[in-house]
Amino acid sequence: MLAVSVLVYTTHYRGGSDLSSILNGPERPPIPGFGNFTWGLYLLISLLAVEAMRYIINSRTKNMELEMERLQLEKANLNLQTQSLQLQKNNLNLELSFLKSQINPHFLFNTLNAIYTRTVDVDEQAADLVLKLSDLMRYSLYESSRESVVLSREIGYIENYLDLERARFADKVTIDYQLHGNPAEYLIAPLLLVSFVENAFKHGTAKSQYASYVKLSIKLHQNTLYFNIRNNLPQHARQSTRRGGEQVGGFGLSNTTKRLELLYPGQHRLSVQQTESEFAVNLELELSPVHAA
Repeated sequence: MLAVSVLVYTTHYRGGSDLSSILNGPERPPIPGFGNFTWGLYLLISLLAVEAMRYIINSRTKNMELEMERLQLEKANLNLQTQSLQLQKNNLNLELSFLKSQINPHFLFNTLNAIYTRTVDVDEQAADLVLKLSDLMRYSLYESSRESVVLSREIGYIENYLDLERARFADKVTIDYQLHGNPAEYLIAPLLLVSFVENAFKHGTAKSQYASYVKLSIKLHQNTLYFNIRNNLPQHARQSTRRGGEQVGGFGLSNTTKRLELLYPGQHRLSVQQTESEFAVNLELELSPVHAA
């Protein structure tokens, strides 16, 4: 539009058969600087060139922006493909690990039964430990995948575990265990409490060169579980505590904490405390009664 206006304006004021003569308009004196048609044509061409350059620059800029967006989309797509491949690889590794860790349960229990049969007449205490181990593994294999189990089964697992550890460490450990209430009346997520007990032996008794203790108290009152376990720390753990080292506990304790947050949000209170000589876990957990399931 600017170029057409300039063209009309310049032809209107040049001499001869200009636009004003054609339209029979009154003649006007030429305006200084616009009387020369050639100069106006140069101006027109310059304006057209400027407009063309502006259009080309804008087009190239827009094309570059589109190209950048395309490259970003391709990068995002490649990242998604990489993540997908990594997930597939992790899945295959998990499946392989699962297959490697699998032992035919029937073969395992048949073997334990055979050991029990051979030892029951020779060493009744050893045979009893075999039965406890068999029951412990049966619970881990067949009931751990359930959403919830009767609390008495979970506590039965813990009691079997305590007996096995008592036989393992003999006089090296003193185990004080107390149960108050009827666990058959409540439900709980399977293997939820076991990690706390395993942690007490793994990071306490098993690493101590001297006599150690594990004190476990389980109380049930008005649909609430009060779970308390304490164990003394070995010497190297005490020295680490003095130096401000990491707390006792590992993946099992961390995993149980996450499970509590996921399965019992707003229904539990967990306290983990460590002094120079002792590690303690206190858990208050609201449970569902069996008849409400």
